[in-house]
Amino acid sequence: MLAEDPKALIPHAFRHLVAPLPDGAITLERFRFLLGWPNWSIMCDSISASRRYDVGFDIASLLFRATWQFENQLSAHEFDRALHLTSVQILDMLDRGDRWSDYISWFCFLRDYSTLHVREHRAFLRTDYADQYLVRWAGEHATLRYMYHYHPRFLVVSRKLARQQAGRSTAHFEHAPAEALRPEEVRDRLERVFGFWRFKQEAEAYWDSYYGRTTNA
Repeated sequence: MLAEDPKALIPHAFRHLVAPLPDGAITLERFRFLLGWPNWSIMCDSISASRRYDVGFDIASLLFRATWQFENQLSAHEFDRALHLTSVQILDMLDRGDRWSDYISWFCFLRDYSTLHVREHRAFLRTDYADQYLVRWAGEHATLRYMYHYHPRFLVVSRKLARQQAGRSTAHFEHAPAEALRPEEVRDRLERVFGFWRFKQEAEAYWDSYYGRTTNA
């Protein structure tokens, strides 16, 4: 997913993300379990529901580091998928945690060095900024660097940071903290997350059975 060795490119504030993990920090089995479906989605939804963005950042950072540690034991698909999931989760946690300067730095790193691409039809292309992410054209479709889809949010965070650096109030732009939630509210939010995923899995199992398919989750 990254064009070059990240150790030489990664912003200084994130150098810890390419440092080797201590022995026994995480096993390959646990790594695959956490990044598997639906575990990764359930974990990310639970972190957002409880507003524990600091915990989410730490988990994503650990798994990003583990991805490099297990590189030789992962298939090319597993490796790219793990880097994609963890790097974007880091970005999201920086956003939700109102760490705007770090968000900009991490976004620019991913924008400039990620090799992950997406395709977009000309009719749906955001021509006001697509050229910044354009890789090539193939008929009516453009191949774009993946961070193209995150550009609108990048602009929003950039404006917040500019306002903060100008000494203007930004309190009304900040996300509500975890401390604002009562314990019973956290439980209710997490129950809704788990309830949604139970329903989703039960529905998929039903339709797989109905059509005679075998679930390969």
